[in-house]
Amino acid sequence: MNGRLFGLKFWQAQLASKTFVATELARGCTTRGQPMRILFTDREAWTVVIRKKFRLTRHQACFGDMTTATLEDYDLIVPLTIEDLSFLDTVRHRIAHNPMPI
Repeated sequence: MNGRLFGLKFWQAQLASKTFVATELARGCTTRGQPMRILFTDREAWTVVIRKKFRLTRHQACFGDMTTATLEDYDLIVPLTIEDLSFLDTVRHRIAHNPMPI
């Protein structure tokens, strides 16, 4: 792939990403219901990026250790590691309300 085509694909991807974020923010402002408390795996490199993406939403992004967290206190659980996914698979009864299948 030549440099010009690569550059075009890069900017198309950037535009698609920004459009998606803007659409989701607009949808979040017009959607009724309670804000969600979302628990993510605490990954140092990803925490800053995830917090940045959630700062304009009404939802609360929380980070922690899945094995010690009170999972029932969260509306959505998002494992970011295979270890956390495996752990959550063993405690399905504690996250039966999780909208994302584990």
